[in-house]
Amino acid sequence: MRADLIIQKLYSAFDGEFNPGFIKTKGLRHSDCFVYYLYGSADYIFDGYTLNVREGDSFYLAKNSLYDIRINEKSKYICIDFEFQPSKETRHSLLFKNVGIATSKKFLKFLHIRTDVSGDNFPKAFSMIYEIYFELLKRSNEKYLKGVSFDKINEYIIDNYTCPDISLESIASGTGFSEAQIRRTLKSRLRITPVKHINFLRLEKAERLLIESNLSISEIAFATGFEDQFYFSRAFKKQYGISPMSYRRNNGAE
Repeated sequence: MRADLIIQKLYSAFDGEFNPGFIKTKGLRHSDCFVYYLYGSADYIFDGYTLNVREGDSFYLAKNSLYDIRINEKSKYICIDFEFQPSKETRHSLLFKNVGIATSKKFLKFLHIRTDVSGDNFPKAFSMIYEIYFELLKRSNEKYLKGVSFDKINEYIIDNYTCPDISLESIASGTGFSEAQIRRTLKSRLRITPVKHINFLRLEKAERLLIESNLSISEIAFATGFEDQFYFSRAFKKQYGISPMSYRRNNGAE
């Protein structure tokens, strides 16, 4: 699940119970929803995969998804119906295992807010569903990034950032992690994309070379991995607010 999805509508929140048995769904799901299982267990069966839900788990059911439910034991759950803004992207339902006490309390609090008849509670409810949304995203990222080494990724980038051919694909090949894992790891640790991290390292080295060396601007551009001197100059000015030549002049290196 992506972190940039916007919730545009908030429908209802309710708690419900299932007795053991099998529920055959008759049509596509009418809305997006988050569900938390207070107790019990069930299997949500989609075309090609199954969500095995147990007590303490939460999950996202995507709008327009089609599934059947096998209830293995008596279950109680909290369901929040809402709707993300329309997108061309096909969203898939997703399970978050054992989400913890803090998240379960947010579901219970949301249920209380939405069942209160006061209309003043609507802003609180909207704020609370976003809290739940980001709690689940955090759980998803922790699982996705398990076993991924930031140090290994960063070491590879530091060793190779001056190479003009470095790319997300080459970093993946050199570290053994997927491109998606690399993007998420750097976003999680540095709050920037791989491309921005590489450009930052290049410009940082270029800054030192402007002061400490007699290399020309074009030589510095090529030495730091930029194949185009004019692109290097634009990137340098964007980061430092001044052209490479002016930077060198102002720092007494010319």
